[in-house]
Amino acid sequence: MRGSTRGLVVSLLGTVLVVTAQAPTVSAPRGDTVSGTLVATVADDFAAGEDTDGLGIIPDEDPTRFVPLAGVEAADLAVAPGERVRARGRLAAGGLRTAASGVRPLTARSAPSEGSTPLVAPFEEPEVAAAARTTSLLAITVRFSDGSGGTVDKARLSRTLFGDGDSVSTYYSETSRGSWTTKGRVVGPFTVSGSTRGCDWEGWGDSARDQAGRTVDLSAYTNVMVVWPTAACGWAGLGHVRGPYSWINQSTPSVLVTAHELGHNYGLPHASSYECRDASGRRVTISDRCSVVGYADPFSAMGNRGARLHHGIHRQDLRLMSTRNVAYDEATEVDLAPLYAAGGVRALRIPRDGRSSYVVEYRRPYATFDDFASASAVATGVTIRVDQGGDDSLLLDTTPDTRSLDDAALQVGRVFEDPTTGMRLTLEARTSSLASVSVSWPSTRTPPAWLEGAGRSRANVPVWRPPADLLRP
Repeated sequence: MRGSTRGLVVSLLGTVLVVTAQAPTVSAPRGDTVSGTLVATVADDFAAGEDTDGLGIIPDEDPTRFVPLAGVEAADLAVAPGERVRARGRLAAGGLRTAASGVRPLTARSAPSEGSTPLVAPFEEPEVAAAARTTSLLAITVRFSDGSGGTVDKARLSRTLFGDGDSVSTYYSETSRGSWTTKGRVVGPFTVSGSTRGCDWEGWGDSARDQAGRTVDLSAYTNVMVVWPTAACGWAGLGHVRGPYSWINQSTPSVLVTAHELGHNYGLPHASSYECRDASGRRVTISDRCSVVGYADPFSAMGNRGARLHHGIHRQDLRLMSTRNVAYDEATEVDLAPLYAAGGVRALRIPRDGRSSYVVEYRRPYATFDDFASASAVATGVTIRVDQGGDDSLLLDTTPDTRSLDDAALQVGRVFEDPTTGMRLTLEARTSSLASVSVSWPSTRTPPAWLEGAGRSRANVPVWRPPADLLRP
């Protein structure tokens, strides 16, 4: 989700508004009321690399339904996805039309999530022991009333989700090093009113869950996925962010799309990249002229290239590992273990500014989904990403002249330099079991403004804070 905040896309670039008149007061809309859990949605067009985001409510009175919210954006609300709310507005076929003033919290708000914002904190981050987690997934297949598109092959879908080898179950077992289990069943098909020529995804989902709920206890499942033959939706999958539901628009659902949408259910944003240019327009690794390329990271299922395992930022967000945190002005050498090693330092976090940090990792071939060639660039170098503290992760391209991200990793003997702080990261050497990196800082550069008042001490570490709004194991 480009430019998102652990929920929805909100992006204002280069816009200046000058307002001389007082804005009118917007009163809360009157009419219909819906109470329940506020959730964000993201519809993923994998082919185009584009997404569409929205908000909705899972009603308390009928948790099998989903009521989209129209006329309001996440940035305007005083509540966040995952909170219980009461929304007042006008119900219509497209959902509840409301305004920001019409969406109110029903429970006391907790302290805001810190994401991975650099904070003044203790130097060492404690090692995280991956918690066991079981996802009980119910997949409901749908057929259209006019017969178009036929039916989804239930046996094949079951293998895609729960089978041995190349499956969603195997994917999340590998990304958690065996601590997560994904189990469930496939039911249907249930007939819904519609055709592959349309895309009434909310209505199809509500109808499918309602019909399935007559014979299946939906409350026994942590997640519910509705699957139909490819229709004119313009996206392959849509998922709640930090919520239980997903919708799959594929006649033959893939591991990439289904694992990706479950990733959204767990609270993960997209794995994107940063495309940067210097003042002359030449492509460079990092600058102050960068744009986000959505889904472009080829080394994560939260991108759109393939079902590679989650990278270090997302594994930490899911509480599957910790990082070694480097303080501003701390010169150090670190031996990175491969990201999916059982122990050791598996990722390095380095301060970038007051809102984001660099995260460095070393990938090696591992299990089913990270079956990189041993001599491929990603397996012979270290990859660098910008962690925005909840927004899309941004892969940096250390070989920007090739215009391919397959060789984005920093190779032995090469140096990455941050143009703002002057921090230099060098891959000194590597073997199949470790990558030795050094971090150095200029001795004469003035400390950045975001360190003002804190001094240049080892306490100034980019410390990750577990996002309070991620779904817990």
